[in-house]
Amino acid sequence: MLIFYLIFYGAANISAQEQNNFGKPQKELSMDEAVALALKNSGEIILKKQELKNKQYSIMEAKSSLYPSIKLETVSSYMTNPPDGVTIKEGELGYAPSPNSQFPVPFPDRDYVLVKKAENTYFKITATLTQALFTWGKIKNNIEITTLNRDLRYLELVNKKREITYQVKQSYALAMLFKANIKLLKMSNTVLGEILKDREKSYREGLINLADLLAVRSSIAETEKSFIEASENYRSALESLKILTGINSEQINLISDFKTDRPPDKPLIDEKKLTEYSLKKSPDIEILKKKIDQASKYLSIERAGSLLKPDISLIVTLDITGQRIPVIGTNWTDSWDTNLIIGIGTKTNIFDSGKTKYKIEEAKAMFSEAVSAFDNYKKYISLNIRRAVQNVRINYYKMLSMEASLRHALETEKNAEVSFKNNLITREKLGDAKLLLYKTEMERNGSLYGYFESLIALEKITGEKESTFVK
Repeated sequence: MLIFYLIFYGAANISAQEQNNFGKPQKELSMDEAVALALKNSGEIILKKQELKNKQYSIMEAKSSLYPSIKLETVSSYMTNPPDGVTIKEGELGYAPSPNSQFPVPFPDRDYVLVKKAENTYFKITATLTQALFTWGKIKNNIEITTLNRDLRYLELVNKKREITYQVKQSYALAMLFKANIKLLKMSNTVLGEILKDREKSYREGLINLADLLAVRSSIAETEKSFIEASENYRSALESLKILTGINSEQINLISDFKTDRPPDKPLIDEKKLTEYSLKKSPDIEILKKKIDQASKYLSIERAGSLLKPDISLIVTLDITGQRIPVIGTNWTDSWDTNLIIGIGTKTNIFDSGKTKYKIEEAKAMFSEAVSAFDNYKKYISLNIRRAVQNVRINYYKMLSMEASLRHALETEKNAEVSFKNNLITREKLGDAKLLLYKTEMERNGSLYGYFESLIALEKITGEKESTFVK
């Protein structure tokens, strides 16, 4: 009813801005082209694709934990007061008489350097290679979680494409609906203007009272008010299409049309097969399945991190130390030492005040929540399809009803034309028949839109093309 109100009482005339744009280059756009452009240019879809690409990098990062990592650490130092060395100087331990000399012999007979004096400079280079050997499946599960994250982003992209397709078709159909009814409402305004002239004449001649005259003026005022509503809604639908499709053209010429010379055939919908198909192919179902798998992997990781479950790694360390400046220092290699250390390292929790236990319980709760969400969705997807199918069938018969009303209004208008030419009815009576015809045709157009909208809503839920529902 809201859509019909906007159509019948709103789209009275093309806005002044649209009239000023008359003659400018127009971009011809069919509904299929609009959908294709939106799927290509939509900012939301581009963002989803970027997120999907980023998740692929996350998988590569997680897989890198399977392979060794090497860390290099270098230190260069300068000491203003380096430690002194240890030297036994000549004669420091005393002197002994010599039979061959009148002078005593010093002991030791020369300086002995036990520890050299430290240099002012000190250098250290440490390279450490770490290779995980056994982690209780944490690395494997982490890779699977990141892979599931990538899959979730893909399913979100599929869902977003369905949503964008629905939005484009809905906006396009609304724009076509307003466009189709603008001409009818302009014709209605012309008829109302003629009726107003006749009533003004009759009022001046005293044939009608003021209330009869004001009734027509009220209808015209209502139409003028709704003109703003219609033009804004029409422009909004076009602007929505421009944003969704990325079209920068000032004017868009919509060349598709959902109106036909005859009503569409009765929709042939196998509700049971649609439900079974949706349960197998629905992105939402797949998303919930992936989330269950993710929760299971998280639980495995938390259990693998329990107390007294050590991670085992191979650690290879190369230490290089020296005091003299490399290359440019004199005999610099004499002060440099190299040491290779190979070991097996372990890391485990001994006590964490219950932190690990609570993490495991939290992971269990996440898993149960994911399973419950999946079970609930399976129940509601059947209900959602049931309601969507209901709307399709109800709107189909509403459309048939309006087609019958339109044929009746057409026949009534034809009879009124004949009667007016034979002076059997007044011009106002003829105008009433025309107004009824225009109103009924707009209602018929509204019913066509309602039927089309219910089809694309069912398409959005099931993923099946709306054309497959009508044979």
